[in-house]
Amino acid sequence: MRKILVLIFSIITVLALSIHFFGLQIGLALFDKPLYIVPPSVYRLTKDALSIMENYGVYAKETGFEKEIPNYLAQVKKDDSFDDVVPMLNHAIKQAGGEHSALIEVQEDDSTFFNPALLTFPRVLIEDNIATLILPSFPASDEENVRTYVTTALEQLSNMSDLQGVIIDLRGNHGGNMMPMLGACAPFLKDGKLFEFISPHKKIPVFKKDGEIRFEENRLSLPTNADFHNLPIAVLTDHQTASSAEVLLIALLGQERVSTFGEETAGYATGVSMIPLYGKYALSLAGAKIKGTNGILYEEKPILPDVITDHPEKAALEWLEGNE
Repeated sequence: MRKILVLIFSIITVLALSIHFFGLQIGLALFDKPLYIVPPSVYRLTKDALSIMENYGVYAKETGFEKEIPNYLAQVKKDDSFDDVVPMLNHAIKQAGGEHSALIEVQEDDSTFFNPALLTFPRVLIEDNIATLILPSFPASDEENVRTYVTTALEQLSNMSDLQGVIIDLRGNHGGNMMPMLGACAPFLKDGKLFEFISPHKKIPVFKKDGEIRFEENRLSLPTNADFHNLPIAVLTDHQTASSAEVLLIALLGQERVSTFGEETAGYATGVSMIPLYGKYALSLAGAKIKGTNGILYEEKPILPDVITDHPEKAALEWLEGNE
């Protein structure tokens, strides 16, 4: 019995020491967040946050972030609380990950980010055989609301016949969850690779294949096999078209008969991951640029429409009428 207890104690000691000295690396590899045996000091937590930014920030190498880490750490004082260093870390994360990145506060539920009662879902309008699909922002990720977002669009579209063109309205869409947005537009996307995320460490493609939208282990089943990708597609954008809405735009720009109208987008076409840090804090860090099937590499630059206009609906209809 004593030998068993000694063995158990030895194993626990080794694990505790491993986590103490390598908790950042072990935690990120296994759980996508740092691990701590005891609450970390402000200096340790700041150092770990900067290390994550250095290794995963999409602009870290381009901006020489590694050389700035000692300067950031020198700003941490012994009597600081973590709240005291938050402004400095917010400056740092934007150097490493761009303006799409931030140090954020989170809660156990999603109320930090959105009120479920305020969720809005797609609308489809039809006039003169032209369908207009209005896609709102969508911050939710729970299965029920994702399914509702997708089916709200696809059930309306699948019942339409003799369509001659479509307008996809992304104005005012600040982004959120990209998967339901791609699902809602699935009839206008041909099968195959839609785009890929290009990070400093790997490339991650996103596909429409076999009735699903696929992104790594994520699978979004499509409730209909409606296919309108051969139709001319007009996309409306404005300065508020951002983040996942820009990702959807990139997917649409890889189709054959697409033209865009309105204003340039917000310029947040990077892939963002949320990495829990400690307590209430997390890093919302942009870690990848996005390459469309048109060969263009998109990042934190506004995407210009083909036609800049204050009357995008009118311009889109005129273009569609000329492409019937």
